[in-house]
Amino acid sequence: VTGLDARVCAVLGGQWGDEGKGKLADILAKEYDVVCRFNGGANAGHTVIADGRKFAFHLLPCGLIYPHTMNIMGNGTVVNLPGLFEETEPLDEVGIEWRGRLLISNRAQMLFEFHKVIDGINEQRRAGADGTGKTIGTTGK
Repeated sequence: VTGLDARVCAVLGGQWGDEGKGKLADILAKEYDVVCRFNGGANAGHTVIADGRKFAFHLLPCGLIYPHTMNIMGNGTVVNLPGLFEETEPLDEVGIEWRGRLLISNRAQMLFEFHKVIDGINEQRRAGADGTGKTIGTTGK
């Protein structure tokens, strides 16, 4: 089953890490009317190439580059508004209209700068415990 001929298709990862979910979602997105993402934030990402132009998406659904798609950031998505608008800037620069095609769930989680500060402090405390200083924060992006 490829997902290309299905009415509904879901791309889910089986583990944490780079599994190629974003690339697969991008391949499928051009054939669908609605592209959604749920859960998680901007700590990962993927590069989308459309008409020879590169877009780095960490938070936004990749369907935004296709003018026929409605895009949804669903429940559990961690949204940092400055990061969201930073990702939409390249779309604006090349004339891709995303306004009116991006919906954000009222159950998405809002990430504010003070969350990043608190997370950084907690990560520093943990780094002191293991001595490596190398930790992965959940709000670093």
